[in-house]
Amino acid sequence: MSRVIPHIASKLKTIGIVVFLVWIGVYIYMLSNPHYSVVLTLLIALCFGLISGGIVLFYEILLFIINQRTKRSVNSTIVTTLIITTIAIANYIFYLVLSNSEATAQGFLTLTVLTLIIAILPILGAYLFEKNQALSTRLNEVTPIVDQLDGDLPKSVTRWTIKLNKSDSRNINIEALLYVESKKNYLVFHCESNHTFQLRFTLKQLEASLSKFDYLIRCHRSFLVNAKKIREVKPSGNGYTLTLDSGDSKIPVSKTYADNLKSWASI
Repeated sequence: MSRVIPHIASKLKTIGIVVFLVWIGVYIYMLSNPHYSVVLTLLIALCFGLISGGIVLFYEILLFIINQRTKRSVNSTIVTTLIITTIAIANYIFYLVLSNSEATAQGFLTLTVLTLIIAILPILGAYLFEKNQALSTRLNEVTPIVDQLDGDLPKSVTRWTIKLNKSDSRNINIEALLYVESKKNYLVFHCESNHTFQLRFTLKQLEASLSKFDYLIRCHRSFLVNAKKIREVKPSGNGYTLTLDSGDSKIPVSKTYADNLKSWASI
């Protein structure tokens, strides 16, 4: 739950947004002071903006150094709080020097709230931008898979015999197979027309037995799917979710096995 807002300094363009919005916000705030001319107000607002942008840049450099040395990411919620607090303190000190007035709790609180209101816009913008970029990347990864599913698939044997042991075997209609799910020591075969059956087998053994069918793909530690039956591929978390022709079947694709699906689709 700690990573509520992505690290805003991860996008250098966010620095420009922060400076611009802080400048405009403070400019509007300062216009209410009749003691300043328009030119002086613009210069003062620019100073506020430069202070704010400089602080964001400082944190960007500091976090880069920390990440390089520790190889660990810093909690983005803490970083965001520190940036907003530091900007509020620095701008308030600048305001005290500028106005030659004494520090008050109410004055600091007012500027802190103003900073928070202004800063929340680029933070939200950066968050939405990152989410959109991540979704676009995932969709670009999915598109070739969908194109492959819509294209011509190689012809293959319809039925196949799985040898369970020396004395037992099972004849399976591969073309009717939707997916296979591993449950404890058994495999549950889900086929068209809601037909299911169980075999005492492992997915690893099944993969070896059906290796000639390149469209039978291991997509999860507990699932093997018939790629010819995939109707839709959607990004989900660090992996994907597959919707099969049956419509009711939602099959997970874990990050570990995502390359299997991509390789089959010739990505």
